Amino acid sequence: MIFVRDLGAMERFYRDIVGLVPVETSRQADWVEFEGGFSLHRIPQHILGGLSPLGGDLRESGSTKLGFSVASVAAEVARLRGLGVPVIERPWGGFDFTDPEGNIGELEGPPGAVQTVPPMTLEPASEPEPLSAPESQPAKHGLFDHRIPPLVVTLLFCWLMGAIAGMAPFASLILPMRGLVAGPIALVGLLLMLIASVQFRSARTTVDPLHPAAARLLVTGGLFRLSRNPIYLGMLVVLLGWAVFLGNPLTLLGAWLFTLFLGRFQILPEERALRAQFGDELDAYAARVRRWI
Repeated sequence: MIFVRDLGAMERFYRDIVGLVPVETSRQADWVEFEGGFSLHRIPQHILGGLSPLGGDLRESGSTKLGFSVASVAAEVARLRGLGVPVIERPWGGFDFTDPEGNIGELEGPPGAVQTVPPMTLEPASEPEPLSAPESQPAKHGLFDHRIPPLVVTLLFCWLMGAIAGMAPFASLILPMRGLVAGPIALVGLLLMLIASVQFRSARTTVDPLHPAAARLLVTGGLFRLSRNPIYLGMLVVLLGWAVFLGNPLTLLGAWLFTLFLGRFQILPEERALRAQFGDELDAYAARVRRWI
């Protein structure tokens, strides 16, 4: 296992260039395992920022090296060079390649086989960049960007919907047993919120909506396969149950305004913070799963 800065880029290298096959059944947000037992693990952002720079010289002189068995070293060297991968010829006749983060992989042929590689003038492999936190532009925050806890926002819109019902009694409908209908709807919303919160806790990542940059990984399983924001979806369902209880169709305006407010001042700022941390991984997830449902 090796720890990496950019899990997406490193997975693509070892999958598309080296030819390893990912094990999808064991995939996690910060972990990719390949057939044969080799795996990549993303360095958590809060740890990455505190690491000392690790340059190419340290990796070059370290005793740990990845070994890859190939049928023909010569053919593999030619293939990798053709793909633009730096390949280093060692004085003792071995051949090593470097991955995008400077890790060294040694090409090993069958035992006893004599590997002959055509001579080639090689440029020295470029030294990998020091291991440090990715640079990011300061985020521009709006006045209300993740400043008000979403639960407080939900309560405020509950009050607004009640006020609408009080100011427009002419629009009220006579709904028999509306409490028996509204209760289960609200309960579904509460369950969505609870289950999604438990998923965050199980993943040992933050549930704090006011500090999304503190997330240590991207949760994409369970309810998050259906919605990117199941907690906020649960809040919306609670408001819909409240609208049924009030029995006034005009109160649905409050639920609609809730989605606009939360989308603009909570969800979009969250996504900007998560995109700065998870990059392509978040984009791929957003392409698969809708923001609400």
